[in-house]
Amino acid sequence: VINSEEITRLIEETAIEEYGKERVKTLSPKMGGEDFSAYLQETEGAFFNIGARNEEEGIVYPHHHPNFTVDEDSLEIGVKMFLRITEKLLAR
Repeated sequence: VINSEEITRLIEETAIEEYGKERVKTLSPKMGGEDFSAYLQETEGAFFNIGARNEEEGIVYPHHHPNFTVDEDSLEIGVKMFLRITEKLLAR
């Protein structure tokens, strides 16, 4: 996955506007496999994480773990992020 710098900045700006700088983290690059890279061969874009961990609720297991689950409150965050990013892209 090779993220577009422009789209990455747009995502970061949107996340900071919606949730505050203290809740936005920049992750180090990782060497993993991700099918999303096929989309980025066709158009600009960026892969980002929402964060679905909630230690208070015991939601702590990583993807592909048999006990993995998500904090369903994170679904609202994901939808809001995609809507705000889409609005900004359409306004260009």
